[in-house]
Amino acid sequence: MINKLISNLPFNPSLIEELAFYGKRLRKEQSIRRIGVILIVLSMLVQLFAALAPPEKSLAESSNDVIKGGPVKNLEDLKKRYTNNKKSPGAVALYKRFGLTGSDMTHAKANLVKFNYQQEGAQGTKTVGRDLSAGADHKLAGKFGGQTFYARSASTWSGEDWAIDFGEQKGTDGRYFKVWVIKDCGNIAFRPIEPKKESKIEKKEVKTVKPAPSIGFTTPAPTTTPVTAQSTPTPAPEPEPEPEIPPNIKIQKSAKNITQNLDNAQTKRVKAKAGDVIEYTLTTKSTNNKSLDNYLKDLLDYSDLDMDSISSQGGTYSHESHKISWPNQAIPAEGELTKIFKVTLKETIPSTNQPNTTAPDFDCKMQNTYGSEIIIKVDCSVLKTVETLPNTGPGEAIAITFGLTTLSSYFFARNKLISRELFILRKNYATSGGK
Repeated sequence: MINKLISNLPFNPSLIEELAFYGKRLRKEQSIRRIGVILIVLSMLVQLFAALAPPEKSLAESSNDVIKGGPVKNLEDLKKRYTNNKKSPGAVALYKRFGLTGSDMTHAKANLVKFNYQQEGAQGTKTVGRDLSAGADHKLAGKFGGQTFYARSASTWSGEDWAIDFGEQKGTDGRYFKVWVIKDCGNIAFRPIEPKKESKIEKKEVKTVKPAPSIGFTTPAPTTTPVTAQSTPTPAPEPEPEPEIPPNIKIQKSAKNITQNLDNAQTKRVKAKAGDVIEYTLTTKSTNNKSLDNYLKDLLDYSDLDMDSISSQGGTYSHESHKISWPNQAIPAEGELTKIFKVTLKETIPSTNQPNTTAPDFDCKMQNTYGSEIIIKVDCSVLKTVETLPNTGPGEAIAITFGLTTLSSYFFARNKLISRELFILRKNYATSGGK
């Protein structure tokens, strides 16, 4: 358009007015393009900042973590932190149980790999953590360094995480394990395996017997013949039996949503909503006196404990251990003892993030175990449904933003150049008297 106006200007001097109008429009367009370039540059700066300083989780630690203090950065960080008995008590003894010591933290075979919980769980892999209430098939792993740890199938969890693969390790009981350390929490993942069979060859030589002197011919001396013997590898010990509840004690648990008028089966199937009251019933059958206790930490992420329902039955709650206790309860022979407590879901369901994949905290579920485990799903907010966003990588976003910045800058500079050329043209036209 501008080229056509300029080429016809010598033949039609009145077109100078149109050039003036065109110049005014270019100046307005220049202002808009300037604002666009500024905004895109600011957007690129935000992308750069996000890439250089990625956001951190508001809750980066779980009570189920073996290594406290958030995700492990690297092997050196793991070696430094797992020996800190104040922050991560029992971690050294637990690691040693599966054949990992300080020297393994710089193990040449230790690789960073993606650990898929469902796939590994299907192959018999288990994970070890600190919390009791974190999986329907949990088992007591044992006490290490004075701390109790629990093992559960890796398939209890979903998705995948980065893990440090330590390969084959020999445990303190003589068994061999495939061992990983989950990077986000320092929890052990293990799977029993058969040790690699290495044949040991032992060479035995037959002593050379000197022949008796002979007349007329020479008898060749017998050659040394190596005899090989292949040693048979020692079979690995049988796995230790899992601890079981004594046969004279039977415990079970049920729950019902009083607010929604749901029975035990319905309560486990229907999501609990804000303000709902859940009533738990603990039933114990035994012939002995027994102290009853129940671990409640996972329930209290989304609910408040009804203290009156506990104290009315002689129970107490410890904020440190997160347990309800009824000490020295006499259970009638061949009879049963029932205890009831209630929790009320918070009026506003927290949107706090789940610290990591193996954390039972803030996972939109209330899990509680007493013989059997009760898992009640919580109706969380929409924010929790988008808690994990797809990782498209900062590089792609920065590259796209840089391209847009370059394109916008080009059109802004072109607009500015044309405006300047029009100004010079009009000035020369005026000084030359329209010629």
